[in-house]
Amino acid sequence: MSDVENPRKTEYPKIVSRAEWLRARKELLVQEKASTRYRDAVNAERRRLPMVRIEKDYIFDGPAGKVHLLDLFGERRQLIVYHFARGTDLLAGTYNYLDLTALGRQEDWEEPRGRSDGPFMHWIRHHDRYERSPEVAASGCGVEKGS
Repeated sequence: MSDVENPRKTEYPKIVSRAEWLRARKELLVQEKASTRYRDAVNAERRRLPMVRIEKDYIFDGPAGKVHLLDLFGERRQLIVYHFARGTDLLAGTYNYLDLTALGRQEDWEEPRGRSDGPFMHWIRHHDRYERSPEVAASGCGVEKGS
């Protein structure tokens, strides 16, 4: 994206010597390990939560017709249901990888400030809203209706 299209200037991390980077990396590693231990403790507390008996008879449409909630488990003891709605960052692997990079997700709310290249989640594109490129136009994909 050119500066004409995006007037924001990205503030990149400071360039330092390898020794200075290694010192900073080791300091961060202490925090990362503490964070991992804390997350493990929170996960253990979650596993200690009491359970609630499901009284309602939930019915779902399955490949072979109607099925009850218990039928979804099959022979398994656990069932994971993923509902796509935005507080589930841990379940969206892309965010986890972006969070490990120097520029992060490049969203306005992130620290340090100045690394965002647009408003919140501006980089998400619907399959039919990508910029047209010569390759796309030549392939016949992404052709607008009436063209």
